[in-house]
Amino acid sequence: MVDFHVTTIKGWGQQPQFIAHNGRFFFNDFWFGGFVQNYGEVSSALQTPVGVNLGWFLVFLLQASALVVWFAQLVKPLLPKRSLWSLMVLVFPWASFIMGLAQCQIHSNIEYHQFGNAEAIPYFGLWIASVSVVLLSISYWRSPETETLKRFGLRKLALTFFFLSVIAFLLFNEAEFQTKVTKLMYVQRTVENGELPGDPQKWTADFNRIAFIAEIFRARVIYNTPEYYYCELEVPAVSYGTLISILSSVGYYAKEPIFLHLN
Repeated sequence: MVDFHVTTIKGWGQQPQFIAHNGRFFFNDFWFGGFVQNYGEVSSALQTPVGVNLGWFLVFLLQASALVVWFAQLVKPLLPKRSLWSLMVLVFPWASFIMGLAQCQIHSNIEYHQFGNAEAIPYFGLWIASVSVVLLSISYWRSPETETLKRFGLRKLALTFFFLSVIAFLLFNEAEFQTKVTKLMYVQRTVENGELPGDPQKWTADFNRIAFIAEIFRARVIYNTPEYYYCELEVPAVSYGTLISILSSVGYYAKEPIFLHLN
């Protein structure tokens, strides 16, 4: 499923060892927990990310659901609401493909990046799936089952898809938080060294703004130091890079925490 590259660190003394790992993770690795056993201890998470494998199980569940719906249509061509069943044949493959890409993003983000970047590249099966879902979409749009959707209107379809995507995004981030697929983030107001420690009241407005933005991504504040104008967040891994970019763009110093913040 994924071509994975990560640098693990052994020994936290004066001479730590940096070991490069390159490997391909297949179905049985995710199914039986190989990723968490081999690489979970090097992630900058508060706990072992047990939900990483649950994400791949969801991909499998969506793929299996697509087969079940397709088979049901094949053996029962006169199913009621046939247009809805036909739409599900399209929705499940797209959902599994998007979920697979999200899992690659999670694997890249969950690792500690201070001493070498981790990257998870979709393996050839996922690229084949990308071609398949496009061809399936073209075939579906040219079929008579789409007449109901076309009467509904493209604008309404787009708005419905947008709102459903927002809801799915919030639910997915919350599910990641609940299953510990999270990573720590250090956020500080940009100040001169001579200003610290400072007046905690000057941090209140910034902290409220950071907490509001974090809540959109279902991240939580786990540590707050008003006199030094910084806090630490526990962030769902899939949204980690996006949240850092947003906080940096509005003027905050946001980064992956250093080792001293991991203990």
